[in-house]
Amino acid sequence: QSPPLAATSPKYVVSGAKIVVSAKIQNKVGANPMSGYLTAEQIGITAENAILGKISGNQITFTMPLLPSMMGKKTKTEIYMVNEMGESKPLPVTLSVSAPKQPTIVQPTQRVQTVICKKGIQTRTFAGKKCPPGWN
Repeated sequence: QSPPLAATSPKYVVSGAKIVVSAKIQNKVGANPMSGYLTAEQIGITAENAILGKISGNQITFTMPLLPSMMGKKTKTEIYMVNEMGESKPLPVTLSVSAPKQPTIVQPTQRVQTVICKKGIQTRTFAGKKCPPGWN
């Protein structure tokens, strides 16, 4: 028996307020992983409070919170596979979370063409290109 092999082929998806990280498990006779955990020391997720993974078939999945401090930055994480003999070498995964882009809404300014017209001693502005009947 020996510690498990490191996971491979990491992927991640940012979904709402969480990040889902997954990796493939390498099974080896006498070294199959029983569980796994993820650490991200720069945001305070250490081995003592690591995120535990869910193993399904030949894949392990971790769900971690998306913290405001991660926006617009690269966050280094590590995945460890574990069995009764110990843990694997770490699989480094760098998460890159782009800050949400605020949509820029530009209100179109409507230009109304106006015309200044006179009728006797009165002066008025009308919308349009020409004065109404009786006005010049």
